[in-house]
Amino acid sequence: MTGPDPTHKQTTTAAAREWQAFWLAVGFLTRIPMLVSIDYSQKLMNQCSVYFPLVGLLLGALYAGLFALLGLLCSPLVSILLVLCFHLFITGAFHEDGLADSVDAFGGGYTVAKRLDIMKDSRIGTYGTVALVLALALKVALLVESHHIMLALLLAPAISRQTPLLLMSFLNYVTDPDKSKSKPVAEGFSRRRLWYSSGFTLLVALVFSAWLPGLWLLAPVAVVGVALLWGWYLKRQLGGYTGDALGASVVFCELVLLLGM
Repeated sequence: MTGPDPTHKQTTTAAAREWQAFWLAVGFLTRIPMLVSIDYSQKLMNQCSVYFPLVGLLLGALYAGLFALLGLLCSPLVSILLVLCFHLFITGAFHEDGLADSVDAFGGGYTVAKRLDIMKDSRIGTYGTVALVLALALKVALLVESHHIMLALLLAPAISRQTPLLLMSFLNYVTDPDKSKSKPVAEGFSRRRLWYSSGFTLLVALVFSAWLPGLWLLAPVAVVGVALLWGWYLKRQLGGYTGDALGASVVFCELVLLLGM
């Protein structure tokens, strides 16, 4: 008789850990209840960010499906506004909050310390309010003008969530770890897992290029372009990134993608 195969046990354990990491990413980015028991650890939190684009694709599927259903009763504009309301609810306006805080900080802070203090403030200022209103209005306008609304709703959330992973890989984290829940995700994010998420994002773009010609080029240009420009600005203004800055990068990338589409 032979004993248990240790290789099989390790493979099973690794698969279970990745399954938990996926659901942890779902719980981190959305209000969707986690349907599995999570053995929470710092390492698992670090690993879960590789699934951000996949979670974005699942959100995109919800948005596209909801738009299709609403389209049976409402105009495209009303349907898009209702989908946007659903998006803000299901994500807790997670990335939009980061955009508002970031713009407030860079608009009203004249030192690194002051900018970080403003980002930690839960209140929203004039700069953040204007940026948020303009970003949401532009998003609605671009979707209304799009000839591929459902594809845009499906793909933009997935592709744009690759951008913060690039920032996490190449910039330093600069805010107080006790003040931001993005710290556990950012710390220890490996380049190997960045390649995995990048490959998934590019595969999505390649598959859907059959319906959106040029998406295979637009996707990496938008992701890398926003990461480079926003990352350069963050490096100059803060010396690195914060959790709010990561959220803002998702909104910026989505707008670039929608504009390109």
